[in-house]
This record gives sequence, structure tokens and C-alpha cells, in this order.
Amino acid sequence: MATWNSINAATIATERRWDAEFFVNPYNDYLTQTFSRWTDWVSLSSSSQKLTSGHTPLRHDVSEGDTPFITVECVDPLALNLEKSKRVWARHANGELSRVCVKRGDVLITIKRRIALACPILDEPGLMAVNPELLT
Repeated sequence: MATWNSINAATIATERRWDAEFFVNPYNDYLTQTFSRWTDWVSLSSSSQKLTSGHTPLRHDVSEGDTPFITVECVDPLALNLEKSKRVWARHANGELSRVCVKRGDVLITIKRRIALACPILDEPGLMAVNPELLT
């Protein structure tokens, strides 16, 4: 689904922003309100133990497998869309992808068109591995 937004040139000049994502993002008002209430910021390095990036197993067809494989397309703002997940075999998740298996308390982070998206994992997800960045 496309998101459309039209603005006049005076708005662009006033905001001093020319990038389309600034105006198209449907969460701008929500984020502005949320960030205005945060008085103290915690750095990523002090709030995490590990930041790692996944990969796709060599020569693996991601349409086959018994374990969800989370890709960039699966990470929506603050939500994980498992309907878009690919597949890997459990042996991949337990083997070469074991460092990027998702567990409760992790945060999936990805960047789409210069916009960072993140999704916290609040419940125990079962066996699944990720390709985007994983913060633990």
C-alpha cells in the first residue's frame, strides 16, 4: 500500500527538510510526542550486550525449511510480520545461525531507505533466526 502526502513549498522551507521520508512517515506525530517526554537518553552501547548481523546460509533456498527466517521485510515499526518470513532448516538455526537466533528481550533493527525500524521481542518466539541486525 502506497502512502501519499502533499505539502506546499512553504512547509518545506519552514521545516528545512527536503527528504520525502520526513513527510511520508505516518508516525511523525507519535514520535515527536514520545521523544519530547524522554528527558534522559541511554546510549545503545550501555543498554545492550551484543549487536550482531545475520546472513543467509550459503546456497540455501529460503522458500524451504522448518524454521522462520526473519528478513528486512519482516520488521515493521514496533512489530514483527511473520507472514513475510522466509524459511531455513533447524540445523541452520542451531548451527551457523545460532548467534542470531531470536529470544525474548531482543530487538530487531533494520534500515529501509535510510529509516531505521526496530521491533522488540516481548514474548518467547521459539526457534527463529534473523538476517537483519539483532540487539541483545
